[in-house]
Amino acid sequence: MGRLRATTVRQEFSIAGEEMSSSLVPQRYQVRSLNRRASRGDVVRAERDMGYYVRILTPSTRVAPISVLRGRLREAGLAARVVCTGGPGTAWTELMLLGADAQPSAQITRDRVLPDSLGAEEIAELLDELDGARPARAAAWLREYLHRVKVVYCLQVFSSPEDEAGWSAMDAVRTAIWQVVGGISQADAEGFSNEDGDHIVWQFPDQVSGLCRAAVLREETWVSFEMDLGNADHRAAFLRGEVPDRVASAS
Repeated sequence: MGRLRATTVRQEFSIAGEEMSSSLVPQRYQVRSLNRRASRGDVVRAERDMGYYVRILTPSTRVAPISVLRGRLREAGLAARVVCTGGPGTAWTELMLLGADAQPSAQITRDRVLPDSLGAEEIAELLDELDGARPARAAAWLREYLHRVKVVYCLQVFSSPEDEAGWSAMDAVRTAIWQVVGGISQADAEGFSNEDGDHIVWQFPDQVSGLCRAAVLREETWVSFEMDLGNADHRAAFLRGEVPDRVASAS
């Protein structure tokens, strides 16, 4: 899914009186499963004309404090920093995540879901993408959930596949936002995760591999398990909404 708001590839912006320029956003991005214990070999590469996006979709209107995001980066020992580039700090609408070289590694926007808003357009597009999605019960759960979402946090990632520090900083900020506001997540070329962070709808490319914490819906309860994304039997069971044979569930 591409971001609905047009984004220029080269962006000029000012922070604390300093004119800064982002480098050209690369055409190829490294896509990591948000709930996966990713390693260098446990990744998917995907082409994106406008970049790779990760979203947190929450029914909460609480604003994730910038101080919390900065604190998480410090706790992780990362040299990245967060600067506010849109709105007042306590009600920010746009942040920039800068690497140790002061170049942008990600842009974070906070959009309320209001009539005729970008947030509302994103929810409508996400609902359209669920047509034919599997497992069917998880897709139905998602449709109901998306109608209750009030805020969309969107992280557009500029880091190259080799920029481990940039990806670590994005993951730290994303996790910090999620822990404050709750909700579900969505990632381009991957799909959706539930409120526990378990993957629940398959939207990966065919060549994906690696381990992923997933969940299927039984009655009204999510049953989580570790799925081998490259295992055809695991995929088939998941798409049917079942835990694969000989795989122990975690719930």
